[in-house]
Amino acid sequence: MFIILLALTEKVFSNHGRRLSGALNVSGSWVIKMAAEYAVYKGDKFIDLGTADYLANKFGVPRKTIWYWTAPAYWRKNKGNSLIAIRIEDD
Repeated sequence: MFIILLALTEKVFSNHGRRLSGALNVSGSWVIKMAAEYAVYKGDKFIDLGTADYLANKFGVPRKTIWYWTAPAYWRKNKGNSLIAIRIEDD
């Protein structure tokens, strides 16, 4: 039952560039976690919002490039005309 629900939910969220991951916690119950989302900017202009997989596909870069765009070291090198990403935290 749970696997079917997870598969259906993954399919629903995959249309919005979101992924789910599931894992068993110490007590043996399942924990479902949404994939992190990132906002991409070029200078002060907002470009797009989505998961690392979605954005990597959109911009034609590897997923680790999206993660690199979130690094403060990359931001310091940026002169305002490169893409940067900000990880969106869930409350």
